[in-house]
Amino acid sequence: MSVMMYMNQGIELMNKGNVPEAIKAFQQAIKIDPRCSDGYHNLGIAQSENNLWDEAIHSFSSAIKLKSNNPEMYFNLGIAQLNLKKLPEAEVAFSRATELNPYYIEAYFNLGVIYADMKMLDEAIEHFCRAIELSPQFYEAYNNLGAVLRLNNQLDEAEDCLRRAIELKPDYSKAYNNLGLVLQDNHCLEEATVCFRHSIELNPNDPETYNNLALVLKDTDQLKEAEVCLCHAIELRPGFMEAEFTLGYLYLLQEQYEKGWGKYSEWSSFYEPMVKKNEGFQSDIPHWQGEDLTGRKILLFGDQGFGDTIQFLRYADMVAILADETSIWAKKPLERLIASSIQSCSRHIDGSVPTIQYDFICPLSRLPYLFHTSKDSIPQKNPYIKSNAECVTAWHEKLNALDGGEPYRIGVVWAGNPKHENDRNRSVAFSMMEQLFEIHEVSWISLQVGERAKDISQTQHKIIDISNGLVDFFETAGAIANLDLVITIDSAVAHLAGAMGKETWLLLPRNPDWRWQLKREDSPWYPTMRIFRQQEAGKWQDVFTRVKDAIRKIDDNT
Repeated sequence: MSVMMYMNQGIELMNKGNVPEAIKAFQQAIKIDPRCSDGYHNLGIAQSENNLWDEAIHSFSSAIKLKSNNPEMYFNLGIAQLNLKKLPEAEVAFSRATELNPYYIEAYFNLGVIYADMKMLDEAIEHFCRAIELSPQFYEAYNNLGAVLRLNNQLDEAEDCLRRAIELKPDYSKAYNNLGLVLQDNHCLEEATVCFRHSIELNPNDPETYNNLALVLKDTDQLKEAEVCLCHAIELRPGFMEAEFTLGYLYLLQEQYEKGWGKYSEWSSFYEPMVKKNEGFQSDIPHWQGEDLTGRKILLFGDQGFGDTIQFLRYADMVAILADETSIWAKKPLERLIASSIQSCSRHIDGSVPTIQYDFICPLSRLPYLFHTSKDSIPQKNPYIKSNAECVTAWHEKLNALDGGEPYRIGVVWAGNPKHENDRNRSVAFSMMEQLFEIHEVSWISLQVGERAKDISQTQHKIIDISNGLVDFFETAGAIANLDLVITIDSAVAHLAGAMGKETWLLLPRNPDWRWQLKREDSPWYPTMRIFRQQEAGKWQDVFTRVKDAIRKIDDNT
């Protein structure tokens, strides 16, 4: 048989769905003519149909070597690379396809997918927009563009795109799911619930949407139904870690600690590489599961945010009692604070994990589970974080020089880490916090760090900026020790002040983190904390009105 006959045979077999035999036919064509670029290309397409992605990449690459000006070959190469998560290589392939064909809609769309996956949101937006420009009815591009705009915090534009996707395809379950996420971010919880429910009606076997519905049900206090949704999501996808974690979170939020710790602490497995990536560190150390630590060495590590690490440091002394040697590995901003506070443990700075042989490692977030913590057995040693005496004295002198030794000092924090997934809910606009500074009878001290520390330039009220000196939590603790009260959003400073036993007023959004529970005005984790909660999602004014009234009551009593 000739090359053309094998080629035609392969195409006919492909059309009949007989992909294995089609592959053999194309291979025969190439054997007869090793320079048959179309043979390699068709072989790659057949291999892609069978999910033989490595082989397909080799075939498409061979075809391109023989015919380098065919945009379809580059496109199909990009698809194979994309399926193997070879994003940089796929980006090159799709880009080359658009160079050869500036109207290649699908190539622009897939470039958008790649950039979104690489968190290059501006580039993703640009390429999805180009795909829509070339094909105004491309509902999938509208859906993906809406999803990326949401990640870029362009919620109104995201909503418009997703509604357009639904207009073009009314039974598009993914668009309803993404629209629900946008509406949830915009605090339109009832509308979000409707969208998630409709998405499930259209696609009742999507575990992601059940998980998303559970989250919005949690935020609207429909906790029983949220639990049902999460359990169903796990049934649909056994091992669905996000749903397992959310279920544990839901139990902890309700102070059902015995049910919640196990699922919640499993989340720490995602952070394990934070320890193991350090050069020279033992990679095969078993995780401590409660074994006898007599004569053993254990390394505890901070596996989540700074605030979580501070909260769970209360367990370090309990471990140290059991082990022969206990060390703590944490990110550098916490290292000096831990060294000065947790005397029972060795300390090691981020990036310099020692090469000594540990018998066990354990994430700090797993310790409540291993110590069987219930709502009645939370370790109550308080304070368990202590500020360094010399540091406290140094800050005493600095603050006296700045405010003349005012009798009552209040530290404030209005913004957390902007990369935190819930930052848009927990952080507040500086203009909202600013109304407190109208009370001139106290000395206002800004404990804010990062870019948002510059917000104080917006106010005419007197507030002392010490951000340049707050280089780590050791220094922040020294400053807090000189304050009478800390008023803060849900941030690491809230945990630090609470762990130091400082009077702390916590400003919480309507959908709080699990550790603050649902309705309490106090905290079982921090006895000196008072909680001011939003009554309505996204509405902070009532919170600050109550805080101002509470400050004036303090002033009346001093």
